[in-house]
Amino acid sequence: MSISSSRCSALGLCAVLGSAPAQPVPSSDAVGLERVIITGSNIPRVDAETALPVQIIRREDIERSGALTVEELMTRIPAIFNNVIEAMSIGTFNQPGFSGASLRGFGSHSTLVLINGRRVANYAFSDEFGTGVDLHAIPLAAIDRIEVLTDGASAIYGSDAVAGVINFILRRDFRGAQLGVERAFAEAGGGAHAQETLALGIGDMAADGFNVFAVIDHQRQEALASRERAFAATSYRPAVGIDRTSRSSFPANISVPEGFVNPAAPACTEFTVFKEGGCWYDPGRHVDLLPQTDNLGVLARGTLALPNNAEAYAELLWSRQRMRFSVAPTPVSFSGIIFGQPLVIPEGSPFYPSGLGISGDIVDPFYRTVPLGPRVTEIESDNWRALIGWHGAVGSWDVDAALTQSVSSVGNDAVAGFVDVLKLADAAATGQINLFGDSGPAGNALLASTELTGRTRSARGTTRSVDFRASRDVLKWSAGTMTLGLGGEARSEALDDHTTELAAVTAGGAFQSPKTGSRQAQALYAELVLPIVSKLDAQLAVRADHYSDFGTSNSPKVALRWQPTKALLLRASAGTGFRAPSLPELYAAQILTPPLEIDGEDPKRCPVTHLDQDCNPVARYFLGGNPALSPETSRQASFGLVFEPVEGGTVSVDWWRLRLDHTIGQLDDQTVLSGDDRYEGKNIVRGPVDPAFPDLPGPIIQLTEINENVGRQSASGIDLNLRYRSAAHAAGQFTLELNGSYLASFDVSFDGEHEEALAGRQSPYPRWQHALTLGWERGPWNATLTQIWRAGTPDQNPDENGEPLSVEPYRMWDAQLGYTGISDLTLVLGVKNLFDSDPPFSNQGSSAQVGYDPSYADPRGRVWYVRASYRWR
Repeated sequence: MSISSSRCSALGLCAVLGSAPAQPVPSSDAVGLERVIITGSNIPRVDAETALPVQIIRREDIERSGALTVEELMTRIPAIFNNVIEAMSIGTFNQPGFSGASLRGFGSHSTLVLINGRRVANYAFSDEFGTGVDLHAIPLAAIDRIEVLTDGASAIYGSDAVAGVINFILRRDFRGAQLGVERAFAEAGGGAHAQETLALGIGDMAADGFNVFAVIDHQRQEALASRERAFAATSYRPAVGIDRTSRSSFPANISVPEGFVNPAAPACTEFTVFKEGGCWYDPGRHVDLLPQTDNLGVLARGTLALPNNAEAYAELLWSRQRMRFSVAPTPVSFSGIIFGQPLVIPEGSPFYPSGLGISGDIVDPFYRTVPLGPRVTEIESDNWRALIGWHGAVGSWDVDAALTQSVSSVGNDAVAGFVDVLKLADAAATGQINLFGDSGPAGNALLASTELTGRTRSARGTTRSVDFRASRDVLKWSAGTMTLGLGGEARSEALDDHTTELAAVTAGGAFQSPKTGSRQAQALYAELVLPIVSKLDAQLAVRADHYSDFGTSNSPKVALRWQPTKALLLRASAGTGFRAPSLPELYAAQILTPPLEIDGEDPKRCPVTHLDQDCNPVARYFLGGNPALSPETSRQASFGLVFEPVEGGTVSVDWWRLRLDHTIGQLDDQTVLSGDDRYEGKNIVRGPVDPAFPDLPGPIIQLTEINENVGRQSASGIDLNLRYRSAAHAAGQFTLELNGSYLASFDVSFDGEHEEALAGRQSPYPRWQHALTLGWERGPWNATLTQIWRAGTPDQNPDENGEPLSVEPYRMWDAQLGYTGISDLTLVLGVKNLFDSDPPFSNQGSSAQVGYDPSYADPRGRVWYVRASYRWR
């Protein structure tokens, strides 16, 4: 009985030490075993067990998981949470179309995503919320396996790998042809998914000395609208703390000293709610829960054998994503003030509302362009990565070197429902547009003439690099072999992010000039695997990173591995990290929004004036990057053990802790409006003193919430993996695995003094998450039953009486049945969310969707899928 890293679940969430064989390299080892490179180290080793915990998701695990996309696969790993998923980008201008992975909940900017151990360009629209690799850029069908290093590896892969590394290992060779088709349908309708894959390859490295292949992956998803799911169909549920209704409405609301008046009140309309004398619009009725997408990805690779067991290789990875989503029609209120031209309904208009007790021109009614329909946005994202490399021996050194260029290009287009607020103001002034109902043919045509379509923003991010890795055995003695690894990298990064004039007009506000930026970075690292005594090894590493804009930083790391018996292994590690602010965090376009409702009250004026303008203030927001940022620093440590209590059974337990200082983020409204004087003048911009209250500061006119070094974050927890694989017998072979992560603490501080504990106290920071998997194989048949479970947390907001609410635990069962009894044909039938459970209720306010947390649960309900693939050899 001995510990083996080759045992991984049907979900691939194996938490034992080490990794599956990655890239074979020549070896002169006396026993003739093939040596492999393992994520967590750049030194090839015969023993695949290392001192750092690595979770592995193999190709067959991906297929049996039922995951339809890379994004969905990442959400099933307990150590990954607080992700940004594509559904959360609906209705945003900052990161539309982005999907990123967040190890330990620290964000995609703290998680280093690699492809075959090398970097890829970050998503060009990441903006001030940080940077990260878009998971859409990696075609699911091109992946051979995924290796997740849950302990920060700054000394090996880069100073910015503070929370860990996700390494996507792509297919290295293929011969023949393989065609796959998959279809997935939600019982309740909407969100249907389709996928086709094709792989073609020729050449055998051993016989022909070359291999050339390509994999094509095409995926499509239908939109899922909020009206198709009752739990998310309205944003007005005040009893449970949800009220996102807007006074910008149709019919338009007219402000009066007592509140509002509206010609449709109190009956109002299907899409409005009677409140404060007016008809407030319910935007939750017109939002997509899932966007419409069309993704095409291609991996092409060629490998050529060279003399002396060397090889040259070239690789091209390309993907194209098209995402379209809808949100509520354009709100129009106060926007004309920015341009010095308010929205006015002349008293002489044939549509002037009567019987409301008002007279004279109506200035700045709260209007929404419902007759033009919802706002429809399309995101076009193109990513490509080209690489040429050489791998072989130079003397006694095993060397791998490559030249890489990676590009992310993203465009944002207004498709429908957006308006030119200046034209709308001019059109309304004619009196021909009815802001309370149908305008008639002439008025409708005039309103339609204010609609705008076209490109609102374009961005391009580029990463170029040249790197080398070399390793060799340097000394042998009774305790083992000392191995040295050396490496270096030089890269350049550039970001070019532009908004158009159309963006300012459609947003109803003024955008400042966008910014571009670039930097150069160089790195050198050394790694030593040092046998201390028999069965006790040390892994020592240090990396020096130099940034052209932030200087040099050194990141050391030490790890220990002790295996006193074949059935027991202990490991420990400690290290530091340094993350220079990313280009988007530094140079993202700074945006001045139109006046918006602030989430809070003026702490200086409201308690005294009790005026609506102070207790429910409206102000502009200044958002974006900040060139004055300082780097983040990190410290991490872990300790764990792996043992086999019975034949076929493995248990691994790992404790970890991670701390980030000088963290980069944005202060929220509640913090800025807390009454702390440090935010006055810096984050709170006020107008002139009001003569009616000469002893008070002026009213708030702007909140500045650009990126800042806001404080610190720290987290700790325990990862657990329990697995048992039975012996084969007549009934088949069974596998049972529990892979879970306990979040003991997750604390944030915005001022370096006061900490807020989030673990188990706020969504999406659950105390416990796990994937429980039961697998079965017998002859050509295989089956998998999986439970995904996330612990409940207190909800973000209380109910209407101020009482706290809870997000219930999320439980979802998936099942899959596969058959391979026909030569070269694979058939699969599966169901996701077997018991058709709705997402647990949440009144979160961080996404356009309401009634649930899209980062926490899937809104589709029960989904059936079928898959078939055939291979020609």
